[in-house]
Amino acid sequence: MKKLLLILSFSLGLATTAQAGYIENKMQWDELPDLAKEGYAMGLVDQYVNIFRISEIWLDQTLHHRDCIVDLGMKVGNFVELIDAQYNKDVSNWQLDPTLILQQALVALCGSHKN
Repeated sequence: MKKLLLILSFSLGLATTAQAGYIENKMQWDELPDLAKEGYAMGLVDQYVNIFRISEIWLDQTLHHRDCIVDLGMKVGNFVELIDAQYNKDVSNWQLDPTLILQQALVALCGSHKN
């Protein structure tokens, strides 16, 4: 019984990268269940439009993307679809994390910045 508890506690203690909360590439993204993808995508959107303001160019772009998201009436499932579609556009994207993939998808959908 002690051996079983030890094995069980050890195996439960080994979290995958996805379980730890950071997705590094398409392979890890694809391993997520749909509900986890939705939560992760929504977190990326929230981070992108509220935190990712490095410079005036980035600020202008993120505000433009936020307005675009609202104008299009996008829902959480749409962000998962954007990430999946962007990954599937180009095999060379597969090593990129979903944060960069989402940004690429928003640039493709909404444009790079407000004119």
